[in-house]
Amino acid sequence: MERTDLIRECLSDFDVENSIEIHSVTDLSGGTGMGSSGAFCVELLNVLCTYRDLTLGRIELAERAFEIEPNRL
Repeated sequence: MERTDLIRECLSDFDVENSIEIHSVTDLSGGTGMGSSGAFCVELLNVLCTYRDLTLGRIELAERAFEIEPNRL
């Protein structure tokens, strides 16, 4: 899975269609089994909630991330 695929799915989940710039810096490579993709997905969803002026609880963020990362990609 490419990180861009994950970003695209998260943006789609929040109906973001206009131009938006996202920067991601990590010390941990994807595919290490350390959960970095899941953590990235949760935080990106959290940022998009702020962008859309929405408030989601931790459980709902985790559930949405779980729907996106292992199920759609």
